[in-house]
Amino acid sequence: MGLEKIKLQLQILINYIMDYFYLDKNGQQQGPVSANELPKCGITRNSKVWKQGMSDWQTADSISELSGIFPPSVTPPPPPVVPPPMPPKIPSPASTQRPDNLLVWSILATVFCCIPSGIYAIMESNKVNKFWDVGDYTGAEKAANNAKTACFVSLGLGILTFIIAFVSGFIGALFNS
Repeated sequence: MGLEKIKLQLQILINYIMDYFYLDKNGQQQGPVSANELPKCGITRNSKVWKQGMSDWQTADSISELSGIFPPSVTPPPPPVVPPPMPPKIPSPASTQRPDNLLVWSILATVFCCIPSGIYAIMESNKVNKFWDVGDYTGAEKAANNAKTACFVSLGLGILTFIIAFVSGFIGALFNS
């Protein structure tokens, strides 16, 4: 029995000399464990380990004996560079013609046809050049279309007024004769 006890104590001493102690995530000393058991205990390359004969705690990757127990560190490739989204394409003055502002037609519609819709047509005509000069090409197109619509409305109202006046005069002349 004495020999068995000595063998057991000798085995404990050998394990103490050959095995490692490590610091867990909370900085508490754990072990001893064999070198092959370190990864099972959650030890990584950056974990602090110590064994008999070492002067101080060292990171596991700095000990040559432990270099084979950790998988090789693989640095993932950098993420692909994604170019920033392109801003929406706005037609430039070189690729698009300035829309006609219809100012002359707006003035004529105001004088000869219908004053309220003609004034609105003049206001929209003035906006065309202002929008175009600040680079709002969509706004310039919209203002030109509004001016054109107001000119047609003014023309239509002027023609309708002329027809009503002509018919009224004709009917009045019939009844007065």
